[in-house]
Amino acid sequence: MRGTSQDRVILGTLGRPHGLKGELRFFPGHPESELLESLEVVHLGERGERGVLGARPAGRFWILELEGVRDRDAAEALKGVEVWVPRDTLPEPEEGETYLTDLIGCEVCSQEGERLGRITGLEVGGSQAFLTVEASGGDWLLPAVEAFLVELDEASRILTVSLPEGLVESQRE
Repeated sequence: MRGTSQDRVILGTLGRPHGLKGELRFFPGHPESELLESLEVVHLGERGERGVLGARPAGRFWILELEGVRDRDAAEALKGVEVWVPRDTLPEPEEGETYLTDLIGCEVCSQEGERLGRITGLEVGGSQAFLTVEASGGDWLLPAVEAFLVELDEASRILTVSLPEGLVESQRE
């Protein structure tokens, strides 16, 4: 799913139903985050907001119980929908941390100083988040994993990355 608005933070996407009572599998962009446990309301794409009745981790995904989703059919109808919250409802990131949505608009450079493009969006699907990078040779996806994201210079809005050889080229073929 794409996220380009910095006034909202995409948390992840809904997966297939879990059981018969309307619970859903939820695949967060950051599986280790426990933020979902503290949220009372989430937005389901453009389908409006729903109260969170329950959220519990289940391996690489979460089990989510939402207000108004009472059976498997209702849960199935939400499969693939992105879940987001308004940016201003989230706590400020801790020292040295940044919400991925806040990276939109940053220039991406290699550790050698080569300009690789500009971040234009965020895609969250499955158990992985990706930053969409617009570049002259074509757009490519940057896996949003700590190993690749080396340093953010907030003042100049430059994200320095360390990428495996061939990552960008393989997406342009």
